[in-house]
Amino acid sequence: MSRGLPTVVYVLCLAFSAVAASAGPGELFDARAKDALRPGQRELLLALDGGRYVFENGRLADTRASEPDRLLTNARVEALLAGPRDGAALDASAASGADPAYERALARMPKGAPVPQGFDGAAAHAGDVRGPPASGPRGGQTAPASADPAVLQARLLQRVAFKGTKPERQAFGEAVALIMKTKTGSELARQFVHESAAAEVVIAATSNAGSTDTGGIPPKVTLDRKYVTGSNDPNYSRIVMAGTLAHELFGHALETQRARTAGFSKLASYHYRGDEVGSRLIDWSVQTELAGKVADADPQDFLGDPEAYYRGMATRDPYYVVSLSAAEMKDPIAALAARRALLAADEAKTAAEVKQTEAWLPVIAHFVSAHGVAKGRFEPAEKEIGDYLSWGEGHRKKLVESKANLESHIARWSSRAGAAQRKELADAADSAFLRNWDAQLRQRARDLTALRAGPGGRGPAAIEVPVVVITAPKPGGPPIDLEELSRMYQRDKKTNARHFK
Repeated sequence: MSRGLPTVVYVLCLAFSAVAASAGPGELFDARAKDALRPGQRELLLALDGGRYVFENGRLADTRASEPDRLLTNARVEALLAGPRDGAALDASAASGADPAYERALARMPKGAPVPQGFDGAAAHAGDVRGPPASGPRGGQTAPASADPAVLQARLLQRVAFKGTKPERQAFGEAVALIMKTKTGSELARQFVHESAAAEVVIAATSNAGSTDTGGIPPKVTLDRKYVTGSNDPNYSRIVMAGTLAHELFGHALETQRARTAGFSKLASYHYRGDEVGSRLIDWSVQTELAGKVADADPQDFLGDPEAYYRGMATRDPYYVVSLSAAEMKDPIAALAARRALLAADEAKTAAEVKQTEAWLPVIAHFVSAHGVAKGRFEPAEKEIGDYLSWGEGHRKKLVESKANLESHIARWSSRAGAAQRKELADAADSAFLRNWDAQLRQRARDLTALRAGPGGRGPAAIEVPVVVITAPKPGGPPIDLEELSRMYQRDKKTNARHFK
């Protein structure tokens, strides 16, 4: 995430501006006129009221009306685009900026198609997003239910600007459709629409599964391009991508706008530890509703011991090491000083594990030279070793950056100049806004616990993360992974102890 970027002006236009200004309100609407409809509005009109309206030679026709009222006037189209007068109406702002072909493809997304089974997601979220509290809809209202899921989906897409290649547009459309099939996703979509939230979404090469720049208006979500190009199982990838998109769009972009509207402290929003975990709970819930469960252990780790999970997060990223609970905001210096021990322990643990992993390389060389095992058979083991060493190198760099960020914040908040920030955090800690945020996070955790305990939460008998498929047999026998290498090593130690002196 890029922080401190200048605010981008995001112009919101009213629905009636879509209708050609030169045409009178009583004249028949003509979609062929220049700028008659903005991106996404055609699909919205076609989705309304169970497909009641159709386009005929550029005119919008009401299939349930008789002549002469069958063709709609500009005034009637304006009213349809404005939506019901219940607070849920959308202006036409959200023009997606996408091309018409993309909008048509989204409108034709199959609804109610079977959810692929046998896949779940384990995506590494860098949490680069500093989204504020999930305090619920503005003014404590409840988002009105949409009478038609297709209409809700169309209205959501109107509020999310997206540009990309054809494969990226298809992947994004499929991820949105999957989100809308879940109870968690559809409810948050209703809130997003009801609160007139907006966002931009792009797909790009990034080191994170997803991130959100909350400095601009609207927030900008970036999803990793590997969701489109890097998986040997596109169904699995779409489910993980749907969870990540929900994480960023509803867990960070929406919450940022809520906090801004409420005038909540930007400093507290940035540092509150529940911002990231609340977003992850959305992600885990969406994936669980789609695939039965989430492949990685993160949901169980958090639900089993939230405080231990927060301590573990503190060493994963320079941002997490300065994240705070509401209670810790009252004395942030003491809270951060205690993190020094966590970083030191993680640094020692990582160094030991890297050394242990590197030690497998000479073991492989031994079996090749002393036992004549074909080198190619060790490809899976070498990949596992390489992947861990690559992760370890990156993690050690993160720890260095985390220590620097930790000491920088301790020094700043210990100074006289930092007194104002300390007071701002302390005031925010006692605010109703943060209490609501905390309460929502706890509710999401309870909901996920219930979901995982129910029939849908157990998932299919076996949900496996796709593995690298070795398409060609290796010379000299079957491939050897790290687990098999360990067994070979133990056997050889017993029968040939002198080999490993």
